Amino acid sequence: MRVAVVGVGNPLCGDDGVGPLVAQLVRRVCEDRRVTIRLTAWEPTRLFDAIQGCDVAVLVDACKGGRVGEVRVLDECDVPTHARADSTHGLGLEWAIAMSRALAVGPKMLRIVAVTGRRFDLGAKMTPSVRHGAIKAAERVLEEVRACLAD
Repeated sequence: MRVAVVGVGNPLCGDDGVGPLVAQLVRRVCEDRRVTIRLTAWEPTRLFDAIQGCDVAVLVDACKGGRVGEVRVLDECDVPTHARADSTHGLGLEWAIAMSRALAVGPKMLRIVAVTGRRFDLGAKMTPSVRHGAIKAAERVLEEVRACLAD
């Protein structure tokens, strides 16, 4: 079983940096060699590369809507199937997931751990609620990883 944890986002854009922050927190405590931890910005081809070839992928990203700092765990079916050109991640998650499925190189299981953010402007600082949510998100990621490795 190979698990990829991918922190998606741009640390220079305030709350959008929560994905890489969570991935770094997970990296500090997860020593299992079956787990690969990667950071990627909004470039969809890098995200595609990060999730191909693994059995399970846990993506961590910021989202909009809801209470700032709230952590949600989503399944692949919860991601919109249409690419949004106005997304902060360009083609984004939708494109990377669709391409990995179309080419049959994606993970068998995909989970998305999302933290609701508010500030996404270049140069903005991460909001304290999102920074606190990052700790909760890291705990959820570790729960997901442990559950996958136990099966």
